[in-house]
Amino acid sequence: NTGNVQLWVSSSVTNLEIQNTTGQQFGGMYTLVLQNTGSNNVTLNFSGSYYSFANGIRPNIIRPQSVVVISMVTATGKLLCTWAEDFS
Repeated sequence: NTGNVQLWVSSSVTNLEIQNTTGQQFGGMYTLVLQNTGSNNVTLNFSGSYYSFANGIRPNIIRPQSVVVISMVTATGKLLCTWAEDFS
């Protein structure tokens, strides 16, 4: 599809694995909002090869009571990603 926002919220998961996606179109923009409402860290892993992060820096943890937002655009056969965390 051409774009969407996905929200993930958990208070009890300690590991989250994000795999390759299907159906994205060239130029499509996508957003993942990952919210940890629990009291423990969530380890974040990207098992797919489609995700390319700016400067090679991937988010790897979602802190307790925190949000990580990953913005992506489809280009060059991959999802080009940037991310931000700890909004206040």
